[in-house]
Amino acid sequence: MPITPELLTYIQQRLAQGTSKETITTELLSRGWQRTDVEAAFASLAQAHPTNTTSATDAPHSFLAGSGAGMGSGSLPGVFSLVKAAFATVRERLGTLILLSLFFLLLQGALYLLLASFSFVGGSLIGIVTLFLSGLLSVILSFLLNIWSLGTLLYAITTPKEQLRFWSTVKNGVRILVSLGWITVLQGALVLTGFLLFLIPGILFLTWFAFAPFALIEDSQRGIRALLVSKAYVQGNTLRILGRLVALALSVLVVGALLAIALWLVFLLFPMVFALNNYPLPAGLATGLVSGGYLIWLLLAPLLSAVVAAGIFHLYRALKALHGNRIPEISTAQQRGWSAFALIALLIIPLFIIALPVFLSFQQAHQRVEQARQEVDEKFQALEEMLRETNP
Repeated sequence: MPITPELLTYIQQRLAQGTSKETITTELLSRGWQRTDVEAAFASLAQAHPTNTTSATDAPHSFLAGSGAGMGSGSLPGVFSLVKAAFATVRERLGTLILLSLFFLLLQGALYLLLASFSFVGGSLIGIVTLFLSGLLSVILSFLLNIWSLGTLLYAITTPKEQLRFWSTVKNGVRILVSLGWITVLQGALVLTGFLLFLIPGILFLTWFAFAPFALIEDSQRGIRALLVSKAYVQGNTLRILGRLVALALSVLVVGALLAIALWLVFLLFPMVFALNNYPLPAGLATGLVSGGYLIWLLLAPLLSAVVAAGIFHLYRALKALHGNRIPEISTAQQRGWSAFALIALLIIPLFIIALPVFLSFQQAHQRVEQARQEVDEKFQALEEMLRETNP
């Protein structure tokens, strides 16, 4: 693979950010570059003795995303430019993304069949324990599979299209499985707790921490630090970022809805063609069409998710450019404070999940008691009226 100007510029910029040679090499190897080419690029830069690295701030945008044209590095992209770039990124990687969707769809089907085999157990104690363990295993494996799928999606979006390979993307998803899973847990716990605290904090947390997975993939930030790096990039532009995220999500929802309507129109019109031409409708055709539509939607949903991920990635790159492509400094006090808050959030959510049905049960019991008391009062009143009538 030839040494490209984008490769040299990327290495130059990462060195200017203070990133070590080993970290840069690991990043490039994970994106499909050969070690010999990476070493040759370092040697070329060493011979050239570059003195200006700040002029390269635009290069990683196209080098990593492959479709950043029209999105300036000195400001946030407009809504239209952002949506256009997101769809363009997915279109360039459509083949690989479809293969990834099929791959994880097959894995989900295999997992479902495996776990379904444990549901056919008897009513004995062993059967009940087996059913409980299979349910717990189902939750854990489904979570890991979803995180793996998310990791491969993020790598498919951030890897240059020339370097994008199916199996290397799948392997990279495995490589960050634990780190991405932990970030997802922290992100979900903080956002959900924020929504429980009267909605507004949840919206803020959702906006602040939206870029944490890319802080992991792009800048090797893990755990609570990835969330705080994302927050540091967003602060000062919270409302602008929120508006763009909402616009991106709405655009994807509109496109998804139009595709879904088009598919269902096809499914509705196809049997009507048989009926209008007096052809007998094959048995099971309607069921097959509905099932086929569901499978097509299962393939479309990851692609629409990829558009959202691509848009968030472009925003992440733009925010980094606004900060001079330098990773923000996160103090130890910040990390400890937010780690404590995340720990509280992780404790609050299970307690809330347990307490909610208990509270609802008490509410229902209280309503039943009140209803019974009203019925008793009505009977006593009826009895008193009867006594008055018999003893005037």
